[in-house]
Amino acid sequence: MNASPRPPLQGWINLAAPGLMWVLLWSELSSEWMLNDQYGYGLFVPFLGAYLLFRRWGDRPEPTSQGGGTGILWAMLLVMTTLLFPFRIIFDANADWRFLTWVQGLLTFGVSLACLNYWGGRPWMKHFAPAMFFWLFANPWVVSIEKPIVTGLMTMVASWVVESANLLGVYAERSGNIIKLSRGLVSVEEACSGVRSLQSTLMAGYFLGELLRFRWRVRIGLIASACLLAVFFNYVRTITLTIVTAREGREVMQEWHDPAGYMVFIMSLFGLLMLTALAQKFRSDPAGPVDGAPLPDDFTPRLLPITPLLALMAAMLATVPAVWGWYAWRTKPVPLAGWNFNWDAMPSTVEFQTVNPRIKEVLHYNEGAFAKWNGPGKMTWMAYFLRWDSARAAQLGGIHRPEACLPASGFQMVRRDEDIHWQGPDGLQLIFNSYLFKDGEEEMYVFYCQWDKTNFPYHQKTGRFKMDRFQDSWRGERKDGKIKLELFVYDARTRTEAVTALREILDQVIEPEINQS
Repeated sequence: MNASPRPPLQGWINLAAPGLMWVLLWSELSSEWMLNDQYGYGLFVPFLGAYLLFRRWGDRPEPTSQGGGTGILWAMLLVMTTLLFPFRIIFDANADWRFLTWVQGLLTFGVSLACLNYWGGRPWMKHFAPAMFFWLFANPWVVSIEKPIVTGLMTMVASWVVESANLLGVYAERSGNIIKLSRGLVSVEEACSGVRSLQSTLMAGYFLGELLRFRWRVRIGLIASACLLAVFFNYVRTITLTIVTAREGREVMQEWHDPAGYMVFIMSLFGLLMLTALAQKFRSDPAGPVDGAPLPDDFTPRLLPITPLLALMAAMLATVPAVWGWYAWRTKPVPLAGWNFNWDAMPSTVEFQTVNPRIKEVLHYNEGAFAKWNGPGKMTWMAYFLRWDSARAAQLGGIHRPEACLPASGFQMVRRDEDIHWQGPDGLQLIFNSYLFKDGEEEMYVFYCQWDKTNFPYHQKTGRFKMDRFQDSWRGERKDGKIKLELFVYDARTRTEAVTALREILDQVIEPEINQS
C-alpha cells in the first residue's frame, strides 16, 4: 500500500532542526575564525560540508524502516536543546575553552546521526556520516593537543634550519626558537612552525578524500601527506627567510614574511592536489559517487511532526536572548572601569617601538604600546601595555605568560620571586608576578600584571581551571576591560633596586578610570 505523500515543508523542518544546532555552534566558533588567523579556514567549512552532503544526496541509498525509535530521538533532541542553554552561557565567559565547543560539536554530530538513522535507517546514517563529520574540522584543536604540537614543530623547524643554514655556509645559532644570524634574528613563531598550514591542509586532505569518495586507506594517506607537506614547506619557508636575513638584513625579511606564509599554504595545497590526482588515476574502485538506484514512489523517509519541532527550534533560538539576559542580571557594577599607563608622566624620555604585528595576531588586543626608556642608574626598561575592550577578544587572547614565551626567545627562567602588590589611588590594586631570566650572562627582571574589572586572581594561576570557568559564568564575569602590563628591566644591581624603581614608576604613571555609570 502506498504511503501517503508528505508535504515538502515537513521535510525541510526536519532538516532545519539539527541544522540549527550546527548554526548555533558555528556562531560560537565564528569569533575564533575571525580573530585567529590560524583557524580562519573555519569560515569555509560549513559551506564545503554542505556541498559534500549535497553530493551524498545524489547517490543516497534506499531508506529503510529500521531506524531508531521515535521516543529515543525526541529525548535526544530535547536533552540537546536543554543543554544549549548552559553551553552558551558558559561559553560566553569562556570563549577560549575549546573543550566545551568540542563537547557541543560531538553531541550535535551524534544527534544529527540519530536523525539520519530515524529518517532512513542505518544505510542513511552510514552514507551521510563521512560528509557530516567534515563539519567538525571547523572546531579549533583543544589546547592540550595543540600546544605540544606547536611547541614541537617550532623546535624541530628551528633545529633543521640551523643545521641546513650552516651546511649552506650561513652561520646560524639557535637560542630557543630564535635563530641568531650576523645580520639579525629570525623567530620561529607559531606562524612559522607549520601549525597554520597544517590544520588547513588537513582539512583540505579530508575534503578531497570525501569529495572523490576514496577508500579509507587512501583518505588516511592523503591526511598523512597533508601533514608532511605542511611541515616540509614551512621548513623551506623558514630556511628561505633565514638566508634572506643573513644576506639582505631583517628589513628585507619582514617584507618576505607574510607572502612566504601564503605561499606555504598554496604549495601545500598544490602538492596535495597532485597526490589526489595520482590517487585518482590509479584507483581501482569506481571513480567518485555513483548514481543511486531510483527510489520507489511508494516509500518516503520517516519524518517527525512539524509542530513540536518548531517548538524545539524556538527554544534553541531562545538561547541567544537568554545569554544576554543572564549576564545583564548577574553582572554587578564595579567602581573602576580600568586604568591607563600615562607615558607622558614618565620622568625619562620614552622611545616608542613598533609592536610586532604577529603579537597582535596572537593576542587580539584593541589597544597596545611598546616603549623603552632609561631609568635610575644604569637600568634600561621596556614595557608592553595592552588593553582589551571586547570580552570575546580578551578571552581568546592574553594567555601568553613570561614563563611560556620568553624561553622560546632564548631566555632561561632562573626563578620566580614573590609577587609584588602595589596599591594605587581610588582603591586600585595591581599585583605583579616577578621573575628573573637570563640570556647568557645578561640578567633581566620581569614584572607581569593582568587585571580586569572583576579582579580575577591572575597572579595566582598560570591558567584558568574548570572551576574558575563555571564560577565566572555563574557570577557573570566575561573578562571585558582586561589590561596587561609587562615590564622588563636590564642592568639592575639587585632585585630590591629593580622593585623600588618599579614602584616609583607606577606611582607616577598609573591613572585609574572611574566607572561613570
